Amino acid sequence: MEHIKNLEDIKEKDFCLAGGKATSLSKMMLIGISVPQGFSILTTAFEEFLKENNLKEEITSIFNKVKYTDISSVKTASQKIRSLILTAKISKKIEQEIIKHFKQLNSKFVAVRSSATTEDSQTAAWAGQLETYLNTTEKTLLENIKKCWASLFTPRAIFYSFEKKFDKQKISVGVIIQKMIQSETSGVGFSIHPVTGNGTQILIESCFGLGEALVSGQVTPDRYIVEKNIWKILDKQHNKKPKLSDQEIIQLSKLINKLEIYFGFFVDVEWVKTKNKFYIVQSRPVTTLTELKDFPRQFEKFYNRPVPLTCIQYWWIAEYKKLPLLINNATHFNPLFIHKKNSAVDLYYDINNEKTGLLPLINYFKNNPKKFFKLSKKYQKDCDKLKEICKNKNVENFSKMYELLVNDIWPMLTITILLGRLIEENGIIKKIAKTS
Repeated sequence: MEHIKNLEDIKEKDFCLAGGKATSLSKMMLIGISVPQGFSILTTAFEEFLKENNLKEEITSIFNKVKYTDISSVKTASQKIRSLILTAKISKKIEQEIIKHFKQLNSKFVAVRSSATTEDSQTAAWAGQLETYLNTTEKTLLENIKKCWASLFTPRAIFYSFEKKFDKQKISVGVIIQKMIQSETSGVGFSIHPVTGNGTQILIESCFGLGEALVSGQVTPDRYIVEKNIWKILDKQHNKKPKLSDQEIIQLSKLINKLEIYFGFFVDVEWVKTKNKFYIVQSRPVTTLTELKDFPRQFEKFYNRPVPLTCIQYWWIAEYKKLPLLINNATHFNPLFIHKKNSAVDLYYDINNEKTGLLPLINYFKNNPKKFFKLSKKYQKDCDKLKEICKNKNVENFSKMYELLVNDIWPMLTITILLGRLIEENGIIKKIAKTS
Protein backbone atom coordinates (compact mmCIF):
# COMPACT_ATOMS: atom_id res chain seq x y z
CA MET A 1 0.00 0.00 0.00
CA GLU A 2 1.34 3.42 -0.98
CA HIS A 3 1.91 5.81 1.93
CA ILE A 4 3.90 8.68 0.36
CA LYS A 5 3.73 10.68 -2.87
CA ASN A 6 5.83 13.58 -4.07
CA LEU A 7 3.71 16.73 -4.33
CA GLU A 8 4.12 17.00 -8.10
CA ASP A 9 2.77 13.45 -8.53
CA ILE A 10 -0.53 14.04 -6.73
CA LYS A 11 -3.59 14.03 -9.02
CA GLU A 12 -7.18 15.18 -8.54
CA LYS A 13 -8.20 11.57 -7.87
CA ASP A 14 -5.80 11.51 -4.91
CA PHE A 15 -7.81 14.13 -2.99
CA CYS A 16 -9.10 11.59 -0.44
CA LEU A 17 -5.56 10.30 0.09
CA ALA A 18 -3.57 13.53 0.18
CA GLY A 19 -6.16 16.08 1.34
CA GLY A 20 -7.19 19.43 -0.05
CA LYS A 21 -4.03 21.38 0.72
CA ALA A 22 -1.68 18.87 -0.93
CA THR A 23 -3.92 18.54 -4.00
CA SER A 24 -4.01 22.33 -4.40
CA LEU A 25 -0.21 22.60 -4.16
CA SER A 26 0.21 19.91 -6.80
CA LYS A 27 -2.17 21.70 -9.18
CA MET A 28 -0.19 24.93 -8.78
CA MET A 29 3.04 23.13 -9.62
CA LEU A 30 1.48 21.91 -12.87
CA ILE A 31 0.89 25.47 -14.10
CA GLY A 32 4.38 26.65 -13.21
CA ILE A 33 3.69 28.31 -9.85
CA SER A 34 6.72 28.24 -7.55
CA VAL A 35 5.84 25.91 -4.67
CA PRO A 36 8.44 24.64 -2.13
CA GLN A 37 9.51 21.08 -2.99
CA GLY A 38 8.04 18.36 -0.80
CA PHE A 39 6.01 15.19 -0.37
CA SER A 40 2.69 14.12 1.07
CA ILE A 41 2.20 11.47 3.73
CA LEU A 42 -1.10 9.99 2.59
CA THR A 43 -4.10 9.20 4.76
CA THR A 44 -3.27 5.50 4.29
CA ALA A 45 -0.33 6.04 6.67
CA PHE A 46 -2.63 7.59 9.27
CA GLU A 47 -5.18 4.80 8.86
CA GLU A 48 -2.48 2.15 9.22
CA PHE A 49 -1.10 3.96 12.27
CA LEU A 50 -4.54 3.87 13.90
CA LYS A 51 -5.01 0.21 13.00
CA GLU A 52 -1.59 -0.95 14.24
CA ASN A 53 -2.14 0.80 17.57
CA ASN A 54 -5.76 -0.40 17.90
CA LEU A 55 -7.00 3.20 18.16
CA LYS A 56 -10.00 3.15 15.81
CA GLU A 57 -12.44 1.54 18.20
CA GLU A 58 -11.23 3.63 21.15
CA ILE A 59 -11.65 6.88 19.21
CA THR A 60 -15.11 5.83 17.97
CA SER A 61 -16.14 4.98 21.54
CA ILE A 62 -14.98 8.38 22.80
CA PHE A 63 -16.82 10.19 19.99
CA ASN A 64 -20.05 8.35 20.72
CA LYS A 65 -20.06 9.86 24.21
CA VAL A 66 -19.47 13.48 23.12
CA LYS A 67 -22.19 16.04 23.86
CA TYR A 68 -21.53 18.80 21.33
CA THR A 69 -23.56 21.33 23.30
CA ASP A 70 -21.27 20.82 26.31
CA ILE A 71 -17.83 22.38 25.79
CA SER A 72 -16.30 20.41 28.67
CA SER A 73 -17.45 17.16 27.02
CA VAL A 74 -15.74 18.16 23.75
CA LYS A 75 -12.54 19.18 25.56
CA THR A 76 -12.40 15.91 27.47
CA ALA A 77 -12.88 13.88 24.27
CA SER A 78 -10.23 15.94 22.50
CA GLN A 79 -7.69 15.46 25.28
CA LYS A 80 -8.22 11.68 25.37
CA ILE A 81 -7.99 11.18 21.60
CA ARG A 82 -4.95 13.40 21.15
CA SER A 83 -3.18 11.68 24.02
CA LEU A 84 -3.81 8.29 22.40
CA ILE A 85 -2.29 9.48 19.10
CA LEU A 86 0.72 11.27 20.59
CA THR A 87 1.73 8.35 22.81
CA ALA A 88 1.35 5.70 20.09
CA LYS A 89 4.26 4.68 17.85
CA ILE A 90 4.64 4.92 14.09
CA SER A 91 5.64 1.57 12.61
CA LYS A 92 9.26 1.07 11.54
CA LYS A 93 8.17 0.52 7.93
CA ILE A 94 6.35 3.87 7.66
CA GLU A 95 9.03 5.64 9.70
CA GLN A 96 11.79 4.47 7.34
CA GLU A 97 9.76 5.53 4.32
CA ILE A 98 9.24 9.01 5.78
CA ILE A 99 12.91 9.47 6.71
CA LYS A 100 13.98 8.32 3.23
CA HIS A 101 11.86 10.99 1.54
CA PHE A 102 12.95 13.59 4.11
CA LYS A 103 16.62 13.01 3.27
CA GLN A 104 15.88 13.30 -0.46
CA LEU A 105 14.71 16.88 0.14
CA ASN A 106 18.29 17.69 1.23
CA SER A 107 17.04 20.34 3.63
CA LYS A 108 17.92 20.65 7.32
CA PHE A 109 14.60 22.32 8.08
CA VAL A 110 11.13 21.49 6.74
CA ALA A 111 7.57 22.70 7.23
CA VAL A 112 5.09 20.08 8.42
CA ARG A 113 1.49 20.91 7.44
CA SER A 114 -1.85 19.17 7.96
CA SER A 115 -4.04 18.45 4.92
CA ALA A 116 -7.59 17.28 5.73
CA THR A 117 -9.66 15.27 3.26
CA THR A 118 -12.64 17.63 3.59
CA GLU A 119 -10.42 20.67 3.32
CA ASP A 120 -10.68 23.85 1.29
CA SER A 121 -13.99 23.74 -0.54
CA GLN A 122 -15.90 26.91 -1.44
CA THR A 123 -18.27 26.38 1.49
CA ALA A 124 -15.78 25.24 4.09
CA ALA A 125 -12.09 25.59 4.88
CA TRP A 126 -9.96 24.26 7.72
CA ALA A 127 -7.88 27.45 7.82
CA GLY A 128 -6.63 27.82 11.37
CA GLN A 129 -8.24 24.55 12.48
CA LEU A 130 -5.34 22.14 11.92
CA GLU A 131 -1.67 22.47 12.81
CA THR A 132 1.48 23.55 10.98
CA TYR A 133 5.00 23.16 12.37
CA LEU A 134 7.80 25.24 10.84
CA ASN A 135 11.58 24.73 11.07
CA THR A 136 11.14 21.04 11.82
CA THR A 137 14.32 18.93 11.89
CA GLU A 138 14.77 15.18 11.42
CA LYS A 139 14.83 14.85 15.20
CA THR A 140 11.34 16.36 15.66
CA LEU A 141 9.85 15.21 12.33
CA LEU A 142 7.93 12.11 13.47
CA GLU A 143 6.59 13.83 16.58
CA ASN A 144 5.31 16.78 14.55
CA ILE A 145 3.66 14.42 12.06
CA LYS A 146 1.74 12.83 14.96
CA LYS A 147 0.83 16.32 16.20
CA CYS A 148 -0.65 17.08 12.76
CA TRP A 149 -2.67 13.87 12.92
CA ALA A 150 -3.81 14.72 16.44
CA SER A 151 -4.84 18.25 15.40
CA LEU A 152 -7.81 16.69 13.61
CA PHE A 153 -9.21 16.22 17.13
CA THR A 154 -8.63 19.58 18.82
CA PRO A 155 -11.79 21.03 20.46
CA ARG A 156 -11.96 23.66 17.73
CA ALA A 157 -11.63 21.07 14.94
CA ILE A 158 -14.24 18.81 16.57
CA PHE A 159 -16.72 21.71 16.83
CA TYR A 160 -15.98 22.67 13.23
CA SER A 161 -16.57 19.11 12.02
CA PHE A 162 -19.87 18.99 13.86
CA GLU A 163 -20.93 22.43 12.57
CA LYS A 164 -20.20 21.43 8.96
CA LYS A 165 -21.73 17.98 9.53
CA PHE A 166 -18.36 16.35 8.80
CA ASP A 167 -18.93 14.18 11.86
CA LYS A 168 -21.28 12.13 9.66
CA GLN A 169 -18.52 11.57 7.08
CA LYS A 170 -15.22 9.73 7.16
CA ILE A 171 -12.62 12.43 7.80
CA SER A 172 -8.92 11.74 7.65
CA VAL A 173 -5.79 13.83 7.39
CA GLY A 174 -2.68 13.75 5.26
CA VAL A 175 0.55 15.53 6.16
CA ILE A 176 2.68 17.66 3.85
CA ILE A 177 6.45 17.87 4.30
CA GLN A 178 8.07 20.76 2.39
CA LYS A 179 11.45 22.41 2.23
CA MET A 180 11.49 25.29 4.67
CA ILE A 181 11.75 28.64 2.89
CA GLN A 182 13.54 31.09 5.18
CA SER A 183 11.46 34.00 3.98
CA GLU A 184 12.56 37.61 4.08
CA THR A 185 8.94 38.69 3.62
CA SER A 186 5.68 36.75 3.77
CA GLY A 187 1.96 37.23 3.98
CA VAL A 188 -1.47 36.55 2.56
CA GLY A 189 -3.36 37.73 -0.50
CA PHE A 190 -7.00 37.70 -1.61
CA SER A 191 -8.17 37.87 -5.22
CA ILE A 192 -11.31 39.64 -3.97
CA HIS A 193 -11.42 42.34 -1.31
CA PRO A 194 -12.55 40.25 1.71
CA VAL A 195 -14.20 43.20 3.45
CA THR A 196 -16.02 45.04 0.65
CA GLY A 197 -16.53 42.05 -1.64
CA ASN A 198 -15.11 43.98 -4.60
CA GLY A 199 -14.06 41.31 -7.11
CA THR A 200 -11.94 43.70 -9.19
CA GLN A 201 -9.55 44.37 -6.31
CA ILE A 202 -6.75 42.30 -4.80
CA LEU A 203 -5.83 42.75 -1.14
CA ILE A 204 -2.29 41.84 -0.01
CA GLU A 205 -0.95 41.81 3.54
CA SER A 206 2.77 41.44 4.24
CA CYS A 207 5.24 41.33 7.12
CA PHE A 208 8.92 40.60 7.63
CA GLY A 209 10.02 37.03 8.23
CA LEU A 210 7.64 34.10 8.61
CA GLY A 211 3.92 34.55 7.98
CA GLU A 212 2.73 32.63 11.05
CA ALA A 213 2.84 35.77 13.18
CA LEU A 214 0.64 37.59 10.66
CA VAL A 215 -1.89 34.75 10.33
CA SER A 216 -2.13 34.43 14.12
CA GLY A 217 -2.61 38.19 14.55
CA GLN A 218 0.63 38.79 16.43
CA VAL A 219 1.83 41.56 14.10
CA THR A 220 0.22 44.44 12.21
CA PRO A 221 0.94 43.94 8.49
CA ASP A 222 1.42 46.31 5.61
CA ARG A 223 -1.68 46.34 3.39
CA TYR A 224 -1.93 46.98 -0.35
CA ILE A 225 -5.01 47.20 -2.58
CA VAL A 226 -4.55 46.65 -6.32
CA GLU A 227 -7.06 47.15 -9.16
CA LYS A 228 -6.93 44.02 -11.32
CA ASN A 229 -7.81 45.27 -14.80
CA ILE A 230 -5.34 48.15 -14.91
CA TRP A 231 -2.80 46.83 -12.37
CA LYS A 232 -2.78 50.03 -10.38
CA ILE A 233 -1.97 50.25 -6.67
CA LEU A 234 -4.97 52.03 -5.14
CA ASP A 235 -3.87 52.11 -1.52
CA LYS A 236 -0.81 51.39 0.62
CA GLN A 237 -0.81 51.21 4.41
CA HIS A 238 2.69 50.86 5.82
CA ASN A 239 3.59 49.69 9.29
CA LYS A 240 6.93 51.43 10.00
CA LYS A 241 8.46 50.74 6.55
CA PRO A 242 7.40 48.92 3.35
CA LYS A 243 7.93 45.18 2.97
CA LEU A 244 7.31 45.09 -0.80
CA SER A 245 8.25 47.46 -3.62
CA ASP A 246 5.56 48.68 -6.04
CA GLN A 247 6.94 46.36 -8.71
CA GLU A 248 6.75 43.39 -6.33
CA ILE A 249 3.18 44.28 -5.30
CA ILE A 250 2.05 44.16 -8.95
CA GLN A 251 4.05 40.98 -9.62
CA LEU A 252 2.42 39.23 -6.65
CA SER A 253 -1.03 40.56 -7.61
CA LYS A 254 -0.75 39.06 -11.09
CA LEU A 255 0.31 35.74 -9.54
CA ILE A 256 -2.75 35.76 -7.25
CA ASN A 257 -4.99 36.66 -10.21
CA LYS A 258 -3.50 33.77 -12.21
CA LEU A 259 -4.53 31.38 -9.44
CA GLU A 260 -8.09 32.77 -9.41
CA ILE A 261 -8.39 32.24 -13.16
CA TYR A 262 -6.91 28.75 -12.96
CA PHE A 263 -9.02 27.49 -10.05
CA GLY A 264 -12.18 29.29 -11.17
CA PHE A 265 -12.98 30.96 -7.85
CA PHE A 266 -11.74 33.79 -5.63
CA VAL A 267 -8.65 32.62 -3.76
CA ASP A 268 -7.07 33.17 -0.36
CA VAL A 269 -3.31 32.71 -0.80
CA GLU A 270 -0.38 32.34 1.61
CA TRP A 271 2.95 33.43 0.11
CA VAL A 272 6.60 33.87 1.04
CA LYS A 273 9.43 35.75 -0.67
CA THR A 274 13.14 35.07 -0.54
CA LYS A 275 15.97 36.20 -2.81
CA ASN A 276 13.52 38.20 -4.97
CA LYS A 277 11.36 35.14 -5.65
CA PHE A 278 7.76 34.50 -4.57
CA TYR A 279 6.62 31.06 -3.42
CA ILE A 280 3.01 30.03 -2.82
CA VAL A 281 2.60 27.75 0.20
CA GLN A 282 -1.20 27.54 0.12
CA SER A 283 -4.18 28.56 -2.01
CA ARG A 284 -7.79 27.93 -1.00
CA PRO A 285 -11.22 29.33 -1.88
CA VAL A 286 -12.39 32.49 -0.14
CA THR A 287 -15.24 31.23 2.08
CA THR A 288 -16.44 34.48 3.65
CA LEU A 289 -18.37 35.86 0.66
CA THR A 290 -21.70 34.53 1.89
CA GLU A 291 -21.34 36.87 4.86
CA LEU A 292 -20.86 39.98 2.72
CA LYS A 293 -24.01 42.10 2.58
CA ASP A 294 -22.80 44.43 -0.17
CA PHE A 295 -21.37 41.84 -2.58
CA PRO A 296 -23.21 42.65 -5.86
CA ARG A 297 -24.83 39.69 -7.59
CA GLN A 298 -27.45 40.53 -10.22
CA PHE A 299 -27.95 37.37 -12.25
CA GLU A 300 -29.79 37.42 -15.54
CA LYS A 301 -30.87 34.29 -17.39
CA PHE A 302 -28.89 34.00 -20.60
CA TYR A 303 -30.90 31.40 -22.52
CA ASN A 304 -34.63 30.78 -22.30
CA ARG A 305 -34.08 27.07 -22.76
CA PRO A 306 -31.72 24.84 -20.76
CA VAL A 307 -28.21 23.99 -21.99
CA PRO A 308 -27.27 20.28 -22.40
CA LEU A 309 -25.18 19.02 -19.50
CA THR A 310 -22.42 17.84 -21.84
CA CYS A 311 -21.72 21.45 -22.89
CA ILE A 312 -21.05 22.75 -19.39
CA GLN A 313 -17.44 21.61 -19.12
CA TYR A 314 -16.62 23.36 -22.41
CA TRP A 315 -18.44 26.45 -21.27
CA TRP A 316 -16.82 26.71 -17.86
CA ILE A 317 -13.22 26.13 -18.99
CA ALA A 318 -13.57 28.40 -22.00
CA GLU A 319 -15.11 31.32 -20.12
CA TYR A 320 -13.41 31.12 -16.77
CA LYS A 321 -9.90 30.11 -17.83
CA LYS A 322 -9.42 30.93 -21.53
CA LEU A 323 -11.57 34.00 -22.19
CA PRO A 324 -9.70 36.30 -19.74
CA LEU A 325 -6.44 35.50 -21.54
CA LEU A 326 -7.87 36.79 -24.84
CA ILE A 327 -8.94 40.13 -23.38
CA ASN A 328 -6.11 40.75 -20.92
CA ASN A 329 -8.49 40.30 -17.97
CA ALA A 330 -10.52 43.32 -19.08
CA THR A 331 -13.49 41.65 -17.43
CA HIS A 332 -14.24 38.26 -15.93
CA PHE A 333 -17.45 36.36 -16.61
CA ASN A 334 -18.58 33.99 -13.89
CA PRO A 335 -21.39 31.85 -15.33
CA LEU A 336 -23.88 30.46 -12.85
CA PHE A 337 -25.08 26.96 -13.78
CA ILE A 338 -28.23 25.56 -12.18
CA HIS A 339 -28.72 21.86 -12.79
CA LYS A 340 -32.21 20.76 -13.84
CA LYS A 341 -33.77 17.33 -13.32
CA ASN A 342 -33.71 16.51 -17.03
CA SER A 343 -29.88 16.53 -17.18
CA ALA A 344 -29.82 20.04 -18.56
CA VAL A 345 -28.64 23.31 -17.07
CA ASP A 346 -30.07 26.81 -16.82
CA LEU A 347 -27.41 29.44 -17.51
CA TYR A 348 -27.18 32.86 -15.81
CA TYR A 349 -24.70 35.74 -15.91
CA ASP A 350 -24.04 38.54 -13.48
CA ILE A 351 -23.93 40.87 -16.49
CA ASN A 352 -25.75 43.75 -14.78
CA ASN A 353 -22.73 44.30 -12.55
CA GLU A 354 -20.77 47.12 -14.21
CA LYS A 355 -17.42 45.67 -13.09
CA THR A 356 -17.94 42.11 -14.33
CA GLY A 357 -20.49 42.63 -17.09
CA LEU A 358 -20.52 43.78 -20.69
CA LEU A 359 -19.33 47.37 -20.34
CA PRO A 360 -15.65 46.54 -19.59
CA LEU A 361 -15.67 44.15 -22.56
CA ILE A 362 -17.12 46.81 -24.86
CA ASN A 363 -14.65 49.41 -23.61
CA TYR A 364 -11.77 46.99 -24.16
CA PHE A 365 -12.60 46.47 -27.84
CA LYS A 366 -13.46 50.14 -28.23
CA ASN A 367 -9.88 50.92 -27.19
CA ASN A 368 -8.42 47.94 -29.06
CA PRO A 369 -10.39 47.70 -32.35
CA LYS A 370 -7.60 45.93 -34.24
CA LYS A 371 -7.56 43.24 -31.57
CA PHE A 372 -11.25 42.57 -32.26
CA PHE A 373 -10.71 42.07 -35.98
CA LYS A 374 -7.59 39.98 -35.39
CA LEU A 375 -9.54 37.68 -33.07
CA SER A 376 -12.45 37.56 -35.54
CA LYS A 377 -10.20 36.40 -38.39
CA LYS A 378 -8.65 33.73 -36.19
CA TYR A 379 -12.15 32.66 -35.15
CA GLN A 380 -13.11 32.10 -38.79
CA LYS A 381 -9.96 30.02 -39.42
CA ASP A 382 -10.58 27.95 -36.29
CA CYS A 383 -14.16 27.24 -37.39
CA ASP A 384 -12.90 26.04 -40.77
CA LYS A 385 -10.34 23.86 -39.01
CA LEU A 386 -13.10 22.40 -36.84
CA LYS A 387 -15.11 21.43 -39.92
CA GLU A 388 -12.11 19.52 -41.30
CA ILE A 389 -11.53 17.72 -38.01
CA CYS A 390 -15.19 16.69 -37.80
CA LYS A 391 -15.02 14.95 -41.17
CA ASN A 392 -12.85 12.19 -39.76
CA LYS A 393 -14.50 10.77 -36.64
CA ASN A 394 -11.88 9.03 -34.54
CA VAL A 395 -10.63 9.29 -30.96
CA GLU A 396 -7.54 11.32 -31.87
CA ASN A 397 -9.60 13.88 -33.77
CA PHE A 398 -12.12 14.09 -30.95
CA SER A 399 -9.29 15.17 -28.65
CA LYS A 400 -8.20 17.81 -31.17
CA MET A 401 -11.78 19.00 -31.49
CA TYR A 402 -12.10 19.35 -27.72
CA GLU A 403 -8.89 21.40 -27.47
CA LEU A 404 -9.90 23.65 -30.36
CA LEU A 405 -13.37 24.24 -28.93
CA VAL A 406 -12.25 24.98 -25.39
CA ASN A 407 -9.11 26.99 -26.14
CA ASP A 408 -10.10 29.00 -29.20
CA ILE A 409 -13.62 28.78 -30.58
CA TRP A 410 -15.80 28.93 -27.51
CA PRO A 411 -14.09 31.96 -25.88
CA MET A 412 -14.41 33.94 -29.12
CA LEU A 413 -17.99 32.75 -29.59
CA THR A 414 -18.73 34.12 -26.12
CA ILE A 415 -17.26 37.50 -27.04
CA THR A 416 -19.35 37.61 -30.21
CA ILE A 417 -22.63 36.67 -28.51
CA LEU A 418 -22.18 38.92 -25.49
CA LEU A 419 -21.07 41.90 -27.56
CA GLY A 420 -23.97 41.35 -29.92
CA ARG A 421 -26.47 42.08 -27.16
CA LEU A 422 -25.31 45.68 -26.75
CA ILE A 423 -23.09 46.36 -29.72
CA GLU A 424 -25.61 48.15 -31.98
CA GLU A 425 -27.04 50.49 -29.37
CA ASN A 426 -23.54 51.56 -28.35
CA GLY A 427 -22.43 52.18 -31.90
CA ILE A 428 -19.35 50.07 -31.39
CA ILE A 429 -19.41 48.43 -34.84
CA LYS A 430 -19.10 51.81 -36.56
CA LYS A 431 -16.33 52.86 -34.16
CA ILE A 432 -14.34 49.69 -34.77
CA ALA A 433 -14.86 49.70 -38.55
CA LYS A 434 -13.79 53.32 -38.81
CA THR A 435 -10.55 52.92 -36.87
CA SER A 436 -9.42 49.51 -38.18
